[in-house]
Amino acid sequence: SSKPKKNKTALTPFEKAERTTRHSGVLYISRVPPFMKPSTLRNLLTPHAPSGLNRLFLTPEDSTTHASRVRQGGNKKKSYADGWVEFVSKKEAKIAAELLNGGIMGGKKGGFYHDDLWCLKYLRGFKWRDLNEQIAAENAERTVRMREEVRRTRKENRAFVMDVERGKMLEGMERKRAGRA
Repeated sequence: SSKPKKNKTALTPFEKAERTTRHSGVLYISRVPPFMKPSTLRNLLTPHAPSGLNRLFLTPEDSTTHASRVRQGGNKKKSYADGWVEFVSKKEAKIAAELLNGGIMGGKKGGFYHDDLWCLKYLRGFKWRDLNEQIAAENAERTVRMREEVRRTRKENRAFVMDVERGKMLEGMERKRAGRA
């Protein structure tokens, strides 16, 4: 008497991705040390993620801040404000947040980031698609603001040019009156 075999259907790539994102956990990094590269951050977090890290996103610093720092003779390297890291496992993400938050980054004793502190928070119920949606909404808002600014500037320029032309016309009329008198 043999047991009947279960008929397992192969998962599509979409279903596999959906399953992995369901079990993933996202950490928010509120402060990324100055000039830390994403690869360095990944290397520092990998030992705390035995199942692995999926994705990592760091928000670049404001371009005007970077430009003014470089103009004043400062460091030309990229710097990041904050970031998000997706762990393959929710459980590992929670443990990493509890273990690392407020502790020193470590690494080699003379390392550049050895004495910096971790500023991590586990985002409960937050998925990577939420981050993508948030970034898309911010980009759309920025685009709308920029269009409005361009429209307002064009309107002001048009009004200025019309005032200048009106002033020239009035000056010409004044000269004609002065010439007749």
